Amino acid sequence: MQRVKPTLRLSAGLGLIAIAVLACTLTTSPQPASTPQMVVVTVPVTVVVPVPVSVLEVAAGKPITASGYWRHSDLSFPPGGIVDRRTDESGQCVGGGHNTQYWLLPDGETGWVQVDLLQNYSVIKLRWLNTFNGRCGGGRATTRFHIALSQTGTFGGEEQVIYEGVMAYSLSPAYGEVVLPQPVLARYVRFYVDEYYGYGGGLNELEVYAAVP
Repeated sequence: MQRVKPTLRLSAGLGLIAIAVLACTLTTSPQPASTPQMVVVTVPVTVVVPVPVSVLEVAAGKPITASGYWRHSDLSFPPGGIVDRRTDESGQCVGGGHNTQYWLLPDGETGWVQVDLLQNYSVIKLRWLNTFNGRCGGGRATTRFHIALSQTGTFGGEEQVIYEGVMAYSLSPAYGEVVLPQPVLARYVRFYVDEYYGYGGGLNELEVYAAVP
């Protein structure tokens, strides 16, 4: 939070009044040259007080879309898993059902997953957790990615790329994060999988933090 110093502003009217009072005092009340004189001038003071803000995670449970996802007749990994705040990748693979905890791209494809925050927020930090496809024995992960923010959701050049990074395949991935040097106003957050390990990439979780008055 920035601290803003109080600023002093002296209006022209007050300045003239102060000068007039000073001139009058010096003229009508002469003092010996050795006697110091004190003139008190009152000026208005404007104090700018910072507005308190809270930092909130604003992506949990929000609408999700993706370029695609891995699916099968009895098992699929849709993008909604990245905002369910469930990080455990355990569970059955074959016959495991469609209530999965993370997102996977189709075999051999790059792509993206997107969160709609439903309104513009001043985004200040993001956190993400890679997948390793724990439900089906591993063999999948994102290894190179970038993240972009947009107010419109078109991603046709108006978006702002706020981070590019790499991740390693791991059976126990750790969260990565980026703290932005300045807040970025955005409604849509898109995570791009540029390279992947094994059969394809994906993502376990994506968190978005915003400064909210």
